[in-house]
Amino acid sequence: MLQKSEEFLVVHKEGHFHDHVDNGYYFSIHSGIEEVIAKNGDICRFVFISKLESEKKGL
Repeated sequence: MLQKSEEFLVVHKEGHFHDHVDNGYYFSIHSGIEEVIAKNGDICRFVFISKLESEKKGL
């Protein structure tokens, strides 16, 4: 029996990826999350917190 992939929605603030001082830090977190989720055959989407309401409407 094939296991259905889960989809994870990772919500974050816009500024975290635009601030060049912290960019490497947040990039490593972003990559780590993707890697762990992909190992289980699941999918993740990263969404800005300001776009969360529109994501809820699309469900």
